[in-house]
Amino acid sequence: NHLPELCFAPYGGRGRRRRCLRCRCCPASMSTKPVLTYFEGRGLADLGRFCLGLAGVDYEDRFLKEREEFVALIETGVLMFDQLPLLQMDGLNIIQSGALVRFVGRRFDLEGKTLEEKTKCDMICAGASDFYSALNRGQFQSDTAQYFESLKAKTLPRYLGALQKQLAGPFLVASTPTIADAVALCAIESLEDYIPGSLAAYPKLTEWRKAMREVPNMAAFLASPHRLRKNDDAYVAEVAKVL
Repeated sequence: NHLPELCFAPYGGRGRRRRCLRCRCCPASMSTKPVLTYFEGRGLADLGRFCLGLAGVDYEDRFLKEREEFVALIETGVLMFDQLPLLQMDGLNIIQSGALVRFVGRRFDLEGKTLEEKTKCDMICAGASDFYSALNRGQFQSDTAQYFESLKAKTLPRYLGALQKQLAGPFLVASTPTIADAVALCAIESLEDYIPGSLAAYPKLTEWRKAMREVPNMAAFLASPHRLRKNDDAYVAEVAKVL
């Protein structure tokens, strides 16, 4: 009756259950750190990783490698919509990248102080997430180079122009970094990976990026193992294998 990776395996009578010590993700063997479960690549989980990085959270990345692991995870009931990423923290099972981002913002007071700031933070997070998703889709296209070239005419000016207009101060929402800055930086770093030099026409964004990369928590995150390789063909194949 053993389910690989994630389970409470049944035994005996009267419905008693024992912890399955062979399962690396079971409560018996889970780290006391928050755990972020996803594929071994950036993808949608990177939005959460950048926010956790800004917050200075010491967490564990856990990667699914086999279809059986994903099925077993679904069967535990922790994935509300049977989707990843999954952040397990403070006794919560948090799915959906947007919910994960907002949780970190609330949990660590990184979403601004006033209602206006919080609302602006939400809008920037949503827009920057859309921008990141557009970039993230590139590696899944049949002609990656052509896809990224197609973004230059409308997508890049739309999002880069909008973000630059928000920079009335050193950061996008407040005098200190918020999750809006973390999510936007996630998108900008991805942009520079896939279409380098794209910030040349946006000097304020260039300065903001430099300042964000120098924020101590963010600098530590970018230099850590949590900063995974950019999506490549091997990542695409691995995702297809698991799903």
